[in-house]
Amino acid sequence: MSKSVISVFLALLLINMVLAASPDFKTFPMLTLLVKEYNEKEMNLYDALQNNNIKIINDYLADDFEERVSTHPNQPIPRKEWIDRMLKFPHLQKRMIQQMAVRNLDFINIVSYLWAWPKNAKKGTPSYYVIDIWKEKENKTQLMARYIASVNL
Repeated sequence: MSKSVISVFLALLLINMVLAASPDFKTFPMLTLLVKEYNEKEMNLYDALQNNNIKIINDYLADDFEERVSTHPNQPIPRKEWIDRMLKFPHLQKRMIQQMAVRNLDFINIVSYLWAWPKNAKKGTPSYYVIDIWKEKENKTQLMARYIASVNL
């Protein structure tokens, strides 16, 4: 091998070692295509709820959709009741989706995220940890179930 090839190889190795040792490099979140896709779906659903757009809400929710809340997991909230509650929910758009992850299992996608207030929000205001189950069927993706728990950050 020539000296120039060895020099380039060593330089690339050194750069890789420096980047790997950098704390910023290790914690940099990577946006995957699934995260991008489901972040858009979740935001579209929140936008539809904020704007009372029943057509889009119906397109996104499965007929048998239900939500289960950590404070009473044995009492699922059915689709119609959930829609009614969410249409009255204040400040949907002020919360932000953070730390999203998506796990694909063939025709099922499990989406988890923190639905939080911005850092400058009033202390003690709860944020939520959300797990959504999305199902793909006949070129349509619908939200089947939501599991949600209040968290204090």
